[in-house]
Amino acid sequence: MVVTLFMQNMNYYLNEFNVIQGVLVPVPLPLGVSVIDAAIELFGLLYPHISAKHRTQLIEHFLECLKVTKYNRKEAVLINIFCGVLCAMKHVRRFNSSGSSVSKDGKGCDELKIIAQQLVLVSISSS
Repeated sequence: MVVTLFMQNMNYYLNEFNVIQGVLVPVPLPLGVSVIDAAIELFGLLYPHISAKHRTQLIEHFLECLKVTKYNRKEAVLINIFCGVLCAMKHVRRFNSSGSSVSKDGKGCDELKIIAQQLVLVSISSS
């Protein structure tokens, strides 16, 4: 709900500034949005460390959430899922390029590519 509200009023939050000692300082994002952003980043950090079975369950859960989400919130949920998948891709790549085999089955990025394609197809078909 907070994300939807934020997206509807994005220009308000992005254009509002405080003047502190003659310097324009942007107003911080609402707490709810900051918490969601932190959760997305945490998902990306943890994704390479979980087993393939649980990764599959997470992605199936995301796809199910998209199916049952009402139209007015679907865009916000989809954007958050996209961001989570992109953060996971970034962290899987980082671990793979550093030589550590953190991803237990070595399929982290290939799996995420397939997931990203599915999400894009779902988002295109639902619009």
